[in-house]
Amino acid sequence: MALYKKEGLNVKSVNYIDNQDMIELIETSKIGIIDVLDEEMKLPRPLDSHFSEVLHQNHKNNFRFAAPRTSKLTKYKAEWKITQ
Repeated sequence: MALYKKEGLNVKSVNYIDNQDMIELIETSKIGIIDVLDEEMKLPRPLDSHFSEVLHQNHKNNFRFAAPRTSKLTKYKAEWKITQ
């Protein structure tokens, strides 16, 4: 910003939020999202459920990684009847 002022440019200051914690969540070796996904894809039968389970185990205490809400609802199967 000092260079802009020196040159006489009227430029607003841009404040960036530090997102290092998100970068670490994604890129950390062995437990980061990318490495876990890479390991899952090497399995003979990769499963999305196993992938999410490993992520939840590794990052359960990380405030940036929130587990989805659980529901006590069971699957609902509609039964249709045709009446005349």
